Amino acid sequence: MRRPFLAYGLNAIILTFVRKSVELYRLFVRKSVSFAHLFVGINVSFAHLFIKNSVLIIFIQYRQARGCASLFVVISIRLLMDYTLYKGAWVASDVFHEKGNCFCKIKPKNIRVMALKLMYITNTPAVAQIAEQAGVDWIFVDMEFIGKDDRQGGLDTVQNHHTIEDIRNVKGAVRKAKVLVRVNPIHKVHNGYFDSKGEIDAAVEAGADIVMLPFFHTVQEVTDFVDYVRDSSRRYDREVKSCLLLETPEAAILLDDILNVPGVDMIHIGLNDLHLAMGMKFMFQLLTDGIVEQLARKIRAKGIPFGFGGIASLHSGALPGSFVLKEHYRLGSSMVIVGRSFCNTKVITDLEEIRRIFNTGIAEIRKLEEEAQRAVDYFKNNHEQVVETVDKIVENINNKK
Repeated sequence: MRRPFLAYGLNAIILTFVRKSVELYRLFVRKSVSFAHLFVGINVSFAHLFIKNSVLIIFIQYRQARGCASLFVVISIRLLMDYTLYKGAWVASDVFHEKGNCFCKIKPKNIRVMALKLMYITNTPAVAQIAEQAGVDWIFVDMEFIGKDDRQGGLDTVQNHHTIEDIRNVKGAVRKAKVLVRVNPIHKVHNGYFDSKGEIDAAVEAGADIVMLPFFHTVQEVTDFVDYVRDSSRRYDREVKSCLLLETPEAAILLDDILNVPGVDMIHIGLNDLHLAMGMKFMFQLLTDGIVEQLARKIRAKGIPFGFGGIASLHSGALPGSFVLKEHYRLGSSMVIVGRSFCNTKVITDLEEIRRIFNTGIAEIRKLEEEAQRAVDYFKNNHEQVVETVDKIVENINNKK
């Protein structure tokens, strides 16, 4: 039975509209905006949220149904509405503050993309040490197995089923690298395997620095997960971060509400399961169709670090890793998985060869990052100069009155 994506989406729109309206009303009470701006802001806020979120819902519904409407029409509607609303009336849908004699939109935070946090999946201590020495930031221990075979059975995907003991072994092998552990989706006791609370507690006790929740569908699952991580952190007196793996259409639709759950430290957008759930043929269609960009925009607005997908070596694959890496910088991403095809240790077993691949490949990634960062800085610095110049011009105009 298919999940009621439309109901999820409409619920998300209503909740977000109410939240935006409350924010504007509070400003009105504090005399920060006039009644006219309050009225216009609430109405345009509703129109903006309804159209943008509805298009996302329609798009997901279309992908689920694999038919019913022309994809070209859906994308055209989305682009048209983005242009007319987001580029025009958007100024009234966000929080305003009064500056001089005009109302100005609060400037978004400038986000400088630092070096990406690179993750590599392994439960082999020797490989973890090599990856760390080459410049990998987080060693990824993957304990997820519940339901994964049902979703990805028959596909060329990795199902690792690492263990608590693997966490201990990897943690003992690395010096600076963080240990990220992907646990199972929120679950009760499963065939003798402990429930989510017990699993997370055991992972933290074994040395997890970051715990990742995959394949969630509801805000309640996120709330429970964050609570479990926080409780385990306190129990073992450790600062453990929580990371969400956003990889279901329901999570994408409910993102606004998920972002309001206290304690979410970072989010990774999982392209594999998400593209399968949406009926796409290739995971990076999520980039070209604008889905990742729309999700990234919302996450960035909350100031939460995020990443998406993985990369292979920079010069191989149907879509070379160099192309994907530059997309991370364009979107403001801060983390990425170094994929199996970068160095498949199931095939390559000689440690010196693995070391050579890591040293060469990670160095190439970091070099390309420097180039990408220069491009980001170039446009960011130009925008800051434009803003500064325009502000001065407006100030001079106001002083002449």
